[in-house]
Formats: sequence, C-alpha cells, structure tokens
Amino acid sequence: MKIIKSQKEITQYCNKINIPTSFVPTMGALHKGHERLLKEARKRCDFLIASLFINPLQFNNPNDLLNYPKNLQLDIETFEKNNVDLLYIPDQKEIINSDLKKVDSGQGGKILEGKFRPGHFDGVLTIVNKLFELIKPDYAYFGIKDLQQLCLIFTKLSPLHNTKIVPVETVRESSGLALSSRNTLLNNNEKKIASKIFEGLKSLDQMLKKNKSIDIETFLKEFYREQKFLEVEYILIEKLSIFNEKNMNISDLFGGYNYTAVMVSAKVGGVRLIDNILIK
Repeated sequence: MKIIKSQKEITQYCNKINIPTSFVPTMGALHKGHERLLKEARKRCDFLIASLFINPLQFNNPNDLLNYPKNLQLDIETFEKNNVDLLYIPDQKEIINSDLKKVDSGQGGKILEGKFRPGHFDGVLTIVNKLFELIKPDYAYFGIKDLQQLCLIFTKLSPLHNTKIVPVETVRESSGLALSSRNTLLNNNEKKIASKIFEGLKSLDQMLKKNKSIDIETFLKEFYREQKFLEVEYILIEKLSIFNEKNMNISDLFGGYNYTAVMVSAKVGGVRLIDNILIK
C-alpha cells in the first residue's frame, strides 16, 4: 500500500492511473462498517483508494472534534488488511487554506439532521469535493447510516465530478447497534442502551408489515419513552424525494424505489448517535 501526504503528489499520482478507481473517504477510527465499504469498493475496481482526514469543518461542536477517536497506526494496518492500493492522509493546513472552494449544501443541508448541526453538511461537501478534485475517482462509497450525507453527495457532487456514488448497507453489532467511530466512547452498559435505537426502528418495520396505517412517530415515541437513559433528540420521517435537486432523482441510489426514511438521533451518556431505516 502506498501512502501519500502531499497534495501535489496525490494529484500527480492519480492523474497517471489509467484504470477505473474506487474511493472510500474516512475520518479514521476504522471499524467493520468501514471495512464493508472497502470490501464493496474492491469488488467494483482493481484499484482501491482510501483517505484518512478528520475534517474540522463538519464539527459544529468543538468538543466533538476534540474527542473524536484517533488511532493512526491501527487504521493504517486496517487499510492494508483490506487491500487498499493508495492511502491519502492530507495535511490539514494544505487542504484547508484560502484556495479551498466552499460548497453550499443548500436547503437540503439545512433540513432534517442539518437543522440540528448548522453548517455540518457544508463542511462535509467542501472537503469531499476537494478530495474528488484531487483523486478523480470513478466510484465512491458511502454508508446508508449517514443517509442525508449520502443523498447530498449524490445530488451535489456526483454530477460535478462524474463519480458514481454507491450506497452501502449499515453494519451492526449483534445487538443491532449501528457501527460508528463514536461507539468507542461508550461503555458496555451504554452500548446496550444505545442498541434500543435500532430495536425501536426494527419493531416499527415489523409492525408496518402487519399494519401500514400505524402512526410512525407515535409508535417510536412510545417505544423510546420506555427506554431509560436514552435521550431522543429527534424522530424524522421524510420521503427521500425531499432531496431531489437539479432534476436528479434520489431513488436512483436505491434501485428506483422512493423510500420513506425514518431517522433517529439520540444521546447516550452524552454521546450523540444516529440511525435510520428505509421503508418502501
């Protein structure tokens, strides 16, 4: 695996690649969810590129940035184990400078999760756009757990770079808890509490198969009300078509179905977690 840290070198290197490339951007603290992204990316192309950059622009809470888990050596070993050909670890001062082109996420970045994290999606899109400019990937892989991020990258960046965005299913612990780098900040008891987020979503899905007319928000509020120490921030229900911009149909990401997304954010022990399910 080749590791590049220089912006000039990554540009020169990627300009010489003449075969289709898959790209997985990460912020490190890798887990099996990231490994699933890398495995799916490897299936598509013979050349796999990954990046590791903790993007300060997407943190609206300075403490979240300060506490974000880091383990560079372990991450490098995980990239190598998953057959990454090229790893880009950019220098923050080189990436975030006066020449950085800021990307506005628009109304799609101000709704849903964006209402609770002002500026977050602008920061995500700005850095992913920069990475796409440097690396010029043919395919890029993002997890469905970060659903709004996935949809915004699809609508805002895919057309600019002619990069196909590939959604990848959420990987979960045996309890159902969605894998996240933030899970390392939870103790075992807190993880058990956090698993109730998906338990509620799974129960909802099973109930809807029996009775389509139930009120989704009421069902989930009642379920979560019974869970001690689970502080629910929001329950959001939206058709994915809400992200349609520039005549692009988000349903193209999901096999043509215009799903209803049920999105939940909750805090456990002060750690903020998100999860979702897609309902046909």
